[in-house]
Amino acid sequence: MTEAALISPVFFALLFGVIEMGILFRDHLTITNATRDGARTAAASGNDIDADWRILQTISQSAAAADRADIKRIVIFKATSTSDQPSAACKAGTSIDGVCNAYTVADLARPVTDFTCSSSSPDKRFCPYGPISPTGPPYYRDTRMSALGYIGVYIEMRHRYVTGFFGASVTIRDTTVVRIEPRTAI
Repeated sequence: MTEAALISPVFFALLFGVIEMGILFRDHLTITNATRDGARTAAASGNDIDADWRILQTISQSAAAADRADIKRIVIFKATSTSDQPSAACKAGTSIDGVCNAYTVADLARPVTDFTCSSSSPDKRFCPYGPISPTGPPYYRDTRMSALGYIGVYIEMRHRYVTGFFGASVTIRDTTVVRIEPRTAI
């Protein structure tokens, strides 16, 4: 009995630690893969009018192993190199003209028809589609330009601990930046 009383707390601490770290590692890998998949979609979608919708759908599919309700925000942002990070305002969920679009988990369920680069669409601040009129968005991702840019995807997710042994939750963040793929002009 004495031995069991001494060893049991250590055994359960190790057991709960392995369980918690395993689930945390799974969620971290899921978000990392979702970020990378979203960035690859962003690079390939370029200036397609539904590029942001495609990115969000890719992230939604890639993040299926995690609880999507715990995704705090997704940011699609303009980058100048592969080591760039979104600005603090973008990370906080504020879309900025010519810099980033910030999305929540609710945007994953929006229909493609919402993504039109119009003044009421969620992708209006960093529009993937070149405006027909000069009154369009201030910046758009036009991949027909000779100087191709970079585009980044940032995801922030809350991981809830199962046992509560290490606290209630922790935030997982990941960023991937890729070069926009060249396309020929139509």
